[in-house]
Amino acid sequence: IVLSVWQIEVPALIMQPVAMVGDTAIPILLFTLGYKMAGNSVRAALSATPMVLIRLLGGAAAGLAFVLVVDPPLEVKRAVLLACAMPTAVQSFMLCVKFTRSGERAAAAVFLSTALALIYIPFLMGWLTTL
Repeated sequence: IVLSVWQIEVPALIMQPVAMVGDTAIPILLFTLGYKMAGNSVRAALSATPMVLIRLLGGAAAGLAFVLVVDPPLEVKRAVLLACAMPTAVQSFMLCVKFTRSGERAAAAVFLSTALALIYIPFLMGWLTTL
């Protein structure tokens, strides 16, 4: 942030390795999620269902409330509604693993919300184009 504020450009010799390390973060998260999911039971998936429903319906309701109250331009409305309907992020799983040493339910929530997103996001996108 300081370098950006002072408009100091980081040399490519330093920036390139830093960018390469940053690019590995998402694949590592996905491998970790897959590893945790391999040991998950059906019980963990079922116990994550209420969390997923609260996340998806609550996110959609929050986005809709924001759009109705603020009344932003159409493109912003669409972006907010779509962003609020996105599935549970992998980062939430990693935070659970780091701070609770147990991420079975979080892994199940990520998986379940992503699977549900494959079903409802196309319908949402179709509805957003009619606004």
